[in-house]
Amino acid sequence: VTAIRPEDLEFPSTMTDIDYDTWMLSGTAIMQDGNTMRNNYGCDLDSLTTGSRIGMMRSSNGDLHYFINGVDQGVACSGLPPELYAVVDLYGQCVQVSITSGSPPVDNSLSLSNATEKSFPIHSPVPGIAHRFHSNCGKNVALQNDGCRAVRIHGFSHGVVLSMKELRSDELFEVKIDEIDEQWSGSLHVGLTTLQPLDVSCSSSGLPSSLLELRSKVSWLVSGSEVRRNGMLQKQNYGFSMERLTVGNRVGVKRASDDTMHIFIDGEDMGVAAAGIAKNVFAVVDLYGKVVSVSIVSSSVLEEAESTKPPSMSSDSGSEEEEELSPCENETSVFMATVEFMENHGRNILLSNSGHTATRVASYNQGVVASAQPLPRQLLFQIQIDRLNPQWTSSLSLGVIGNSPERFNFPGTASSIKRSAWLIQRDSVFHNSLKICDNYGPNLDTCPEGTILGLLVDNAHSLHLFVNGMDQGVAAQDIPNPCFVVIDLYGQCEQTPSLGIKENLCWTPPPEVNPMKTCEYQALCARFKELLPLPDGYFDEELKCNLCYCESCHKLRGDEAYYKRGDPPKDYALPFGWCRFALRLNPRCEVANVYKKWHTAYHGTCVGSLRRTLDHGELVSAGSSSIFCTNEAKVELQNGYNDPEENSIQEKDVVKVSLSPTMRYIGLDRFCPKIRFKDLKSQRHHHAQVAFQVCVRPGSYKVGPQSVGASESIDPRFSNNEIEWITKERASTVLYGLLIRVE
Repeated sequence: VTAIRPEDLEFPSTMTDIDYDTWMLSGTAIMQDGNTMRNNYGCDLDSLTTGSRIGMMRSSNGDLHYFINGVDQGVACSGLPPELYAVVDLYGQCVQVSITSGSPPVDNSLSLSNATEKSFPIHSPVPGIAHRFHSNCGKNVALQNDGCRAVRIHGFSHGVVLSMKELRSDELFEVKIDEIDEQWSGSLHVGLTTLQPLDVSCSSSGLPSSLLELRSKVSWLVSGSEVRRNGMLQKQNYGFSMERLTVGNRVGVKRASDDTMHIFIDGEDMGVAAAGIAKNVFAVVDLYGKVVSVSIVSSSVLEEAESTKPPSMSSDSGSEEEEELSPCENETSVFMATVEFMENHGRNILLSNSGHTATRVASYNQGVVASAQPLPRQLLFQIQIDRLNPQWTSSLSLGVIGNSPERFNFPGTASSIKRSAWLIQRDSVFHNSLKICDNYGPNLDTCPEGTILGLLVDNAHSLHLFVNGMDQGVAAQDIPNPCFVVIDLYGQCEQTPSLGIKENLCWTPPPEVNPMKTCEYQALCARFKELLPLPDGYFDEELKCNLCYCESCHKLRGDEAYYKRGDPPKDYALPFGWCRFALRLNPRCEVANVYKKWHTAYHGTCVGSLRRTLDHGELVSAGSSSIFCTNEAKVELQNGYNDPEENSIQEKDVVKVSLSPTMRYIGLDRFCPKIRFKDLKSQRHHHAQVAFQVCVRPGSYKVGPQSVGASESIDPRFSNNEIEWITKERASTVLYGLLIRVE
């Protein structure tokens, strides 16, 4: 099946080459957009012979089923959009097919661009009940009443079920026990999990036999009277013991607005079961032991979307934006004009706030919107990412089109516009669906909520992207006049308001702008830093002292690759690709002018050595005995230099410390081992490295060759024979900044 309208589809040679909005069965593999989602589905198309009948059905809850000779082969995939077209590929041996039967035509007259969830309120199969179980569940579970009742049909385990949707803040998910079987011991388990039901179908192992064994994602649960996190005991003697539940008892779970989990028994709050609950969680219930079946008795209140409410004239965000977007000195006041979105848009778009806010209200695509007015030259059009839905992958794209969108037939995604279109997607630029530029600006898929994106066409007819006010350079040239802004609210991005257009005479970001707001890479590095057990007292309180050296930031600052520092001056390279968090400076070092008279270098380390190094205030080697020394090294600063105490009794304990004037060398895995971590905001896994930027006393180190066996030049500015510095002297280095790199 495909969500692409036939008139918009450019038919490739094979169905697997359709790379968006298409789900298919090929052999035994279920594929989405040409990529395999799962193997060993219930049937094998390659084994069918003449006369075999193949059918497809999209269920009311968005599941795709295949039928072979009238027999349902089960759920192939879930979460499909409501309007789909059947697609058949006569490939290989199959040369002819005939349609045997089908559903009667469905009136799609209501599937217009102005259709919203409010136009079609969710009608629960049980009066007043909106919650349902997801069809991806334990292998011994049968769902009844259109997903409102779960029954364990065999054994005492493999009865895990998940809520259909994420729980909102303070939303109660409640079930009633319908049947118990006293031959089994144990009872119901209930809790919250970050595991998305759609991920279950992509997993070869599926759901575990018991909720206690669910550890692939972070999960909190109550079993008996114990609270557990990922199976580990967190609290005992909590509330009402689940072992005492019987037929008719109601059990509920809620994620409160203060990030705590509460369990309810027959409507009574048992208090806080766990804290620090993630934002995007699903209710999870385990029909374990004597509990055989449960029915949902709770409902989800459909609140008015924020996008439908008029903005407050006293909004703090508005005043902050005005403050940040101040004009240059000696310039006339900034010209501002409101820009509305065109009434003609993708069918899943809802416009509100007099056409200034666009919200995608269903599925993950059909969210293309365009500006109602053409974009004047030298004026900056801005939008803000208001809401992201982590259920989906990818995010918004934006650009310009040379044709009026008034009568435009918008496809499912902006990337399918193949006439007079320039689009910025992820970190690439496309023209008429063909990629023309790679590694442009930040990856738009990683932009968080609150990010402000802007487009500007200059007087040379070149298109520029602005991210939080920072120009990312020329994205494309020869843009026609007039042109219209086009935005695709795709995947995670569900809502964006237009911030209007602003005159861009010589406007630049103010120097006091929060760096953590201007660069998502720096924000990602900062989130990793927060995972480290490092006291805040070691770091400079001034955020402006933290510098990001990602490609976008260092180009915007106009940084050179190499600088000189020290007496006598010596070259060092800026740590491109890293992010520096400034350490609190020693006042004595400032008085002695250490930061100007000493040389700049870098030291690679591991996460486990960070705290010990910061505690000592100077470099220590991981595993060396000197790091456990309780006697402080004598430090006498005279004219910026430290003379080590001769015949020191601790001299025998001092080990060599490796330094380098370039992170291209000291940032190698040998010096900076990688550690894998999970970003709590994006829920994605990354690898991180850490290092120190230091000031090293001239004359205290020996310049030597590289020791990693490199055969080619590591840094063009430094010879491989002079790229590693070795120091054995105590008090010869001063810590200047913590460097973090995330991949």
